[in-house]
Amino acid sequence: MSHSTPPAGMECPVTYDDIDFSNYVEYRVSNKEIWYVCPFEQMAVEQLVSTQFDKWIERVNKTDCQAELKRLLTKGPPIYVSDKVGFEHAKNEEDAQDGTGEGKFVSHLWFMSDNEERVGKLANALEGDDRMKKWGELKTFHGFEEADRAAEGKEEEKGEEKGEEKGE
Repeated sequence: MSHSTPPAGMECPVTYDDIDFSNYVEYRVSNKEIWYVCPFEQMAVEQLVSTQFDKWIERVNKTDCQAELKRLLTKGPPIYVSDKVGFEHAKNEEDAQDGTGEGKFVSHLWFMSDNEERVGKLANALEGDDRMKKWGELKTFHGFEEADRAAEGKEEEKGEEKGEEKGE
């Protein structure tokens, strides 16, 4: 795939540095072969990649807001770099999927500085069984495992009640 060059006058909204050939970044979304311009400069993207997973864990363990905790634990541990501004084409209609490897996500990054493509996975991110185990541990520790089971039970009861109504 061919890559572009930085648009003239582009400035990173995070660092306010001018974006040029030394810090220009593009990204590709999981379901597309198109490379999109990232409005963030390379250092900001590298910072997200290296810290986003650990910050998610920290937020889960330190938040005192039940609504935030519920959003974080519903979404699950992130796998791929995500940001609503920096990677707008990877944003899902359902925010719960952003960065989790489901729906649209940043599958690849390209840094003009070294002309290398790299996977958009976060440092320390867990996948597969390891991710599910960690997610389950966090939900259990914070009391959300029981809430999930209770919600699933209520949904099953509703389905059974609707089935009984149709049978009559």
